[in-house]
Amino acid sequence: MASSSIASLAAFLIIGLIAGCTSTGVGPAGPGFVLQRLEVSGQRMACVVYTPENRAGARPPAILFLHGRGECGDDGWKHVRNSSIAQAVMAAPDRWPFVIVMPQKPDGDAQWEDFDAIVMALLDAAIREHGVDPARVYLTGLSQGGHGTWKFAAVHPNRFAAIAPICGYINPDFRNAPPDAAEAAEIAARLDAMPVWCFHGRADDIVPAAHSEAMMRAIRARRGAQGACEAPEAKLTIYPGVKHNAWDEAYAEPELPGWLLRFRR
Repeated sequence: MASSSIASLAAFLIIGLIAGCTSTGVGPAGPGFVLQRLEVSGQRMACVVYTPENRAGARPPAILFLHGRGECGDDGWKHVRNSSIAQAVMAAPDRWPFVIVMPQKPDGDAQWEDFDAIVMALLDAAIREHGVDPARVYLTGLSQGGHGTWKFAAVHPNRFAAIAPICGYINPDFRNAPPDAAEAAEIAARLDAMPVWCFHGRADDIVPAAHSEAMMRAIRARRGAQGACEAPEAKLTIYPGVKHNAWDEAYAEPELPGWLLRFRR
């Protein structure tokens, strides 16, 4: 574990002991969903952790989920009730045998990468508390969280076994500028060993599908030089007629949970 991650985890544990960082109950999402409130290095964040039933003592896999801008806040549950992987889990829990870490970003105007230290401390704490297999940790997110998925994977390429970004943008000024090819190439250069399954709606009127297409072009361009037998899988699914909400379709993909579980870090 990198020294920065150790420091973040230590800060999490110390502050948890001082501030009484404990669960606040099941809440409105149902069994298996527990809310905690944490503080690391002056940043505070609510986080819901889902634990599956019938684990039978095995070391479970885990997913870090990053929500979209509309679910930012500090109520602790908005990002679970709305626009979330949690909806797919509640609809079909047997499909999702993962510990799922769902932090709630407090500031909608900030990007997920601005909260890197606390999010990674949350993930480290969940891995420790629930005995997660560190070789089977996955990353997914939607919209602003899709952008966060690209950025977190690029900064921490050795932490995640596979990623599934959904309707994410490359550059935060996506409303006024086309996809930044240079930034896409920079991200792609850090993901040479990362399996990717990316999703977007063709009719997305908030984040143009061109962002996911540009990101995947950059990834495939680098991997083409590696040779088909060596480059990890890079898939892009575009849903015709679907607007910004591509996550309902993505998390309902029958193969997605199993696809993630194919990969180990």
